[in-house]
Order: sequence, then structure tokens, then C-alpha cells
Amino acid sequence: ISGPLMERIDLHVEVPRLPPGVLRHDAAPGESSAQVRDRVLQARALQEARCGTTNARLDQSQTDAHCRLAPRDSALLERAVESLQLSARSLHRILHVARTIADLEGAADIAGTHLAEAIGYRLLDRFGPARVLSGGALVAGIGCLIFALAPNETMALIGRFLMGAGFATSYVGCLKSAGEWFARQRYSTLVGFSVLAGMV
Repeated sequence: ISGPLMERIDLHVEVPRLPPGVLRHDAAPGESSAQVRDRVLQARALQEARCGTTNARLDQSQTDAHCRLAPRDSALLERAVESLQLSARSLHRILHVARTIADLEGAADIAGTHLAEAIGYRLLDRFGPARVLSGGALVAGIGCLIFALAPNETMALIGRFLMGAGFATSYVGCLKSAGEWFARQRYSTLVGFSVLAGMV
């Protein structure tokens, strides 16, 4: 598929088939469709109240007003656009996705983790899950080291930002890799371990 068409697809995420075990009547229940629907409706209502439309339909002036980034996050986005050779359209779509992720979390502003996750949905298509996962883990590891050895609050904040950015990016690659590299029967277990590792 050509680049001009692919750049119009905001989320590049493979959804693998569910393993049979999770379809059993005695399987542990996950988040229900009703719960997901409520979160989406709340986020949509927030968007409508903020600027009279959804994030996907924001024009340039609305994007500038409601998708503001901290200076360090703006630099991250600029580096991603340059390294991935993304168009202006893709840049704006990344901002809209990041704003939506923040809305789903109830956050007033777009954080670095929201932006990193939005960029991650583009990275998978460009580089494949293995490289994204490895790169995200490396960034997160560096962030952990900086945070642990931080001599002051500024360095601690930098380390925490790198941790969040690395984990948010690598988690998407982790899900995709688990679906491709391992048997479907083990997918839920692997996803559970990845969430556990992230929480720890």
C-alpha cells in the first residue's frame, strides 16, 4: 500500500485472534463492552464540550489550541517526523491521537507518554514490532537508570519521562510480537506478564 494511503490510517495495530481459553464460560472476565463504551462516550463528550467537535475533526487552529505540547515533547515529535519521514498530515494525526489518549485517561494536557504511544502506532508499520520493542525497552532502561541515580529533581523527571516513553512505545510492540511469535494459547498469559512487568 502506498505511503499517501497508509499515512491516512492513524492506528497501525494488529489484533490477533483470541485464544480458545479466554472464550470459555469460566474464564476470568475482562473489561466489558459496556465499560469500554462508557469510557469512549465520556471522552467524546469531553471533546464536544471543549471545541464542539471530535479530535479527528479538529482544524489547524483548534489543533494548535488544544493539542499543545511541552517543549521536550515537541522536540520528540519533531525527531519522530524527521526520522520516519512523516508528512504534515501525519504529524497532525499523531497530535489528534495523542489528544484522544489523554482524553480517555481524563488528563487535561497531553503528556509525553500519550505522545509516545501515538507515535508508537506509526512505528510498528515503519520498523516492525521487534525493533520497536527493543528500542522502547532500551529507552525505558536508560530512564530507569537515570531515575535511580538522579542527584536532583530535574534529572529524576527526565528519567521518569524516558521510562514512560519507552514503556508506552514498547508495549504496543510487545502485544504485536506476542501475537506473532508465540502460540495463540499463550497469548493472554504473555500479555498479562507484560502488564505485570510494566506495573512493577
